[in-house]
Amino acid sequence: MARKVIISNRQDGEQSSSYNGESDMSVKQAHIVAEGYVKEVQRARKYNEDASYELGEIEKLVKNITDQEFPAGEPMAFHNFSVTLATIELYKLACDVLDKGLAIFPMSVDLLADYLIYGIDCGRYSECEKRYETLCMIDKSEWTWRAFSFSIAYIKRLRERTADAATRAEYKNTVETLAKEYKENLPYREDGYRQYAELFSADPDRELSLLCEVLENEKIGACPASAFRYADILFEQKKYYQALLAVKRSREDAKAQMQGGINEHYLSFLSALCKIAIAEGEGRKLNADEVNDIYSDFEIALYGLTGDFRKTVRTRVQFLQKETKVQVGDEYENILELLGY
Repeated sequence: MARKVIISNRQDGEQSSSYNGESDMSVKQAHIVAEGYVKEVQRARKYNEDASYELGEIEKLVKNITDQEFPAGEPMAFHNFSVTLATIELYKLACDVLDKGLAIFPMSVDLLADYLIYGIDCGRYSECEKRYETLCMIDKSEWTWRAFSFSIAYIKRLRERTADAATRAEYKNTVETLAKEYKENLPYREDGYRQYAELFSADPDRELSLLCEVLENEKIGACPASAFRYADILFEQKKYYQALLAVKRSREDAKAQMQGGINEHYLSFLSALCKIAIAEGEGRKLNADEVNDIYSDFEIALYGLTGDFRKTVRTRVQFLQKETKVQVGDEYENILELLGY
């Protein structure tokens, strides 16, 4: 009997994609069905509900792919499937999918790079070492941004795991070499420059100088992550007006990239703090429009901020209400909830 993808009704009345487990699927087909289960797992975790059924079905889908000798799918199909699994921290299953993909496409730089990230997250250190050795056999001119970025992240993780001074120094040198090669081989992407600048985080002025070079390089174009870091350092140095300009640059550049790599909630938080600090530095009180602009920033920030950041927002809003007599409007639901209204 031919096997097929079916739709099953859950007890809560909602429909979800399902698979009866009897026929071979392409990697893309398995991924599509898995996406439905992943969303259900995310929802279940949000409300502390049981997701064992969905997790079991996801395991079956992965097994269907790994049991096949040559499952249908290009390298990017294996990559996409593994990324989706990793979003709910199923790193071992993600690596199983990558193992199968690499059995078919052993020199795929993206699959090798993916393995470094997910493999170290699930403790497959020896496998990661082998994958990294294979990746290094490939000429850097063939490396993608994932190959460089994930390799750097992998080496940094290895460095964090050892206390041996000589080994740590070796890893640091490797990261610096990779960052330089990243810039040389992909000169139109900001990440290589940013990764290199990050090496000098202990010297903020040097890091700022390198980030400035990125932001002024017309060949690169959008630099949301570099502007983000630039803003953060400037804020710490109490250069609030310049920091606010960098926040605006980061936000604007992020619109031009699908993967900006920035925390826009934190950017909104930083934007609000800069506006408050600028007014205080000028020795003037904020007017109603300016206060509401700050409230708007905080409202957006609260969608993603936790812990001490939320405490800071609450303190700042309470101060603004008292100092300016501008109360929080009904449209700022997150702030009102934070304040306990």
